[in-house]
Amino acid sequence: MSKNKNKQHKKSREKKDNLPETFFKQIGIKPLTETAFHRELDKHGLGEIRSYYPCNSDLKLAKIWWGNDFNRICNIAAELQKLIVPLDKHVLDVGGGPGHMAFWLSHIWPTCNLTVADNFSKVGIAWGKEIGTEKVNFIDSQLPELGDVESNKYDVVLISRVLGNIKDFTFPDYINVYDSETYLNSEDGKKIFHKLELMAETIDRILNSTGRVILVDFWSDDRLLLISKAFESKGFSVNLEIYDPKMISKMHSVLIFSKLPDQHQIKDRIVGLAAFVNFSSGPHGFVGISAEAIRKLFNDTKPLMECEYQLYKGNVRMLNEIIEKEGLALFYRTGTNGRRTAWVYPGIMIPEIISNMKTMIKEILSNKEGEILMKRSSKI
Repeated sequence: MSKNKNKQHKKSREKKDNLPETFFKQIGIKPLTETAFHRELDKHGLGEIRSYYPCNSDLKLAKIWWGNDFNRICNIAAELQKLIVPLDKHVLDVGGGPGHMAFWLSHIWPTCNLTVADNFSKVGIAWGKEIGTEKVNFIDSQLPELGDVESNKYDVVLISRVLGNIKDFTFPDYINVYDSETYLNSEDGKKIFHKLELMAETIDRILNSTGRVILVDFWSDDRLLLISKAFESKGFSVNLEIYDPKMISKMHSVLIFSKLPDQHQIKDRIVGLAAFVNFSSGPHGFVGISAEAIRKLFNDTKPLMECEYQLYKGNVRMLNEIIEKEGLALFYRTGTNGRRTAWVYPGIMIPEIISNMKTMIKEILSNKEGEILMKRSSKI
């Protein structure tokens, strides 16, 4: 075999090894259909007991349990693989079971120090020995307290599919009143919000001052609003420097919080993020009188950015505005040619909208298509 073919074969093998599907099979997790899952549990005398704790208390059963969840853990692993984690960081996987996802993280973040906090340390240690790795440590500890977990130690805390599965804590299927503020002020709303705040306090205790929280969950707008507001109340903010809001979806997807100062002064960031869940792939557009009517809804709010320019062709003046209100963003364009256009976005997209406007201004100037008459922006 030629050197080039050897190199291609090596690259192909390395690429395959970096696939979650390949990795999880290598550590003993095989995809199982629902029928095969029940058959395997029946073999081990767990025909009637098919729940998280007993299955993860035994290594053979843990492999069966996660084999039934194979596609989902692969999808989550692929989402985490997109994130860039700096070298030599301390990472804590909260509620990480017997360590299957932490083993994956040690594979894609090989210089990091990985620790799992759950109640299956014996199983995790045995699994690590079986696959020949000592990269992952285990602590028997769980939310909401995370006792025995060191304070101010961790750079990254992963909380994957945990917040909705904590003992004596259940998210509502839906908010059973007319609006979220009424719910948050109700007895049930206050109880849930308080428990989420306690969890956020715990995470705040164990993170260092520059730490990040990676939350993996399936996101309804109500669920996202409750969790995000609780974390925000304890000094966290959605990190737009390292996180693309387009990654959020109603499937299991990633949300990142940071303790660093907020670099983007978006007033209703959390509402905007929650709204994003129910938006389609693009903004909602309006033209003509309907666009002008939408603009009037934002009349009492100062634009975050506005730009007026003269187009030489057709001798047309145009005015572009970006405005945020109640978690929504408006990009409005009107011109002396009679055109009125409005696009409504979730407010979380404002940095991208502003970046696009700045690019447009540069193109107008560089192509000598016109001149800028006025440009104003608030601090963002």
